[in-house]
Amino acid sequence: MTGGGAPAIDITTTIPRPPDEIWRAVATPKGVNAELGPYIHMTFPAGTRFDAVGEDELGKPLFGSWLLLFSVLPFDRHTFGLEGVGQGWFREASSSWMQRSWRHERWIEPCEGGCTVRDRVSVEPRITAVKPMTSAFVRLIFEHRHRRLKALYG
Repeated sequence: MTGGGAPAIDITTTIPRPPDEIWRAVATPKGVNAELGPYIHMTFPAGTRFDAVGEDELGKPLFGSWLLLFSVLPFDRHTFGLEGVGQGWFREASSSWMQRSWRHERWIEPCEGGCTVRDRVSVEPRITAVKPMTSAFVRLIFEHRHRRLKALYG
């Protein structure tokens, strides 16, 4: 992972489902919001699929997304971009009003009895003094996401 410094979180969860099934579920706005819910909701342009991004779109801002607390209260504006994507993985390089840099990598790989989902996230807040708080918040979000993955697909 480049940029953003040491990861705020590097977390892996085992799910008793085939990796392609999990990838199809989580590579959509509905899947992202199922993981984030009920606390956070992201807006997406109609028809967004992370596995359908073309080579010519990589490394560029793809769309803007509102982050909504409890699906109603906007608290950040995210400019979403991908550096790479393939079957079962992506490398996101984004920014937001609060984060100068947001880097999220996800891999879904086969394992005995199902698959593992691994997320590694690094952030660089626009206000350096809040980095410890930001890293703790990112850790909480992704620990929640992985609990939701287990509840939804476990």
